[in-house]
Amino acid sequence: QLSGHLRLAVAPSLDSGVVLGEDVQDPPDGRVYQLWVMEDGQPRSAGVMSGRSGMLGMLVDVSDADGVSITVEPPSGSDAPTGPTVAHADLTGAGT
Repeated sequence: QLSGHLRLAVAPSLDSGVVLGEDVQDPPDGRVYQLWVMEDGQPRSAGVMSGRSGMLGMLVDVSDADGVSITVEPPSGSDAPTGPTVAHADLTGAGT
């Protein structure tokens, strides 16, 4: 489980969103947090999170998204999730 405060803001009319954080704990040594947009249970990388507070990542092409997840990954990120999921937000019924 990821400690700190995370907020997800999605603008369906703009087909985009942001992940905001405050005092998010550092990932384990030699690892990064990676964002994933979930569509029909399939992950699509939204990139590696930057920083611990402020805007941590941008989400694009979210019109068909049903969730957003964060996993722990190698420093350069992964093509598919390999590490544990430390946070997830369900977007079903959120207007996307």
